[in-house]
Amino acid sequence: NIYISGYTSINYQISTAHSYQDTLGGNGNAYLTKFNERGDIIWGTYFGLNTGGSGALNCACDKEENVYITGIVDDTGIYTTPDCYKSSNGYGNHSFLAKLDSACHLKWSTYFGGDSADFAYGVTCDDSSNVYITCLTNSANGIASPGAHQTSLGGGESDAFLAKFTATGALQWSTYYGGTSVDAGNGVAFDGVGNIWLTGYTFSPSGIATTDGYQVAGAGSSDGFIARFSEAGELSWGSYYGGNSTDEGTSIATNGTGTIYFTGYTASPHN
Repeated sequence: NIYISGYTSINYQISTAHSYQDTLGGNGNAYLTKFNERGDIIWGTYFGLNTGGSGALNCACDKEENVYITGIVDDTGIYTTPDCYKSSNGYGNHSFLAKLDSACHLKWSTYFGGDSADFAYGVTCDDSSNVYITCLTNSANGIASPGAHQTSLGGGESDAFLAKFTATGALQWSTYYGGTSVDAGNGVAFDGVGNIWLTGYTFSPSGIATTDGYQVAGAGSSDGFIARFSEAGELSWGSYYGGNSTDEGTSIATNGTGTIYFTGYTASPHN
């Protein structure tokens, strides 16, 4: 089966009968649609309330065929389930994470973020159905868990973040990842052998690469980056990746046995 997610302000041709949410809430909502291998729609649902906007930026499945959606929500724009990690949004824009089963029943939903703007873009699951999200945060609190790799904002306008939730929606750990300028995570992947890989972009001259990184220093106005974390949230390797102009890592994938592929954007004529 295939799932797609996104944002819509259309109040027709999105949801199917008896889905989790069959009507548009407010001016715009996240949506999630499930197709079979022939391209037939199995179900489609809105996801959002009347009291704010929401948009799904990515989705991922676990081995039990549950599907997770993550994205951005404005004000109190989503329904959160009882006993979720964070039930209210203290600022205008927050990340969210929600889990639905293969039959379109909501299992849990939560906000994630601090006292400023937060966005979630990348999502993946590991072999134990834990779920990881990444993107960027402007928040100086409400992000990092105690003992995290990086417990405070790096000093720039934004940092990347990486957060791990269990299959039942409990936060296991979360960390900032960034230096003194603008940083953001775009893609995250589990490699099948116990590592979580992160890619994105950075303007920071430090705080990204480890000493054994492929590229230990930035080379242009911005660079892509790639980083490897353990399932416990420990950074084991990090590298810049870019040339003498603007570069960005946008997506990352694995073959399930430890090989990593990532892609992105470059304006650099040479490295």
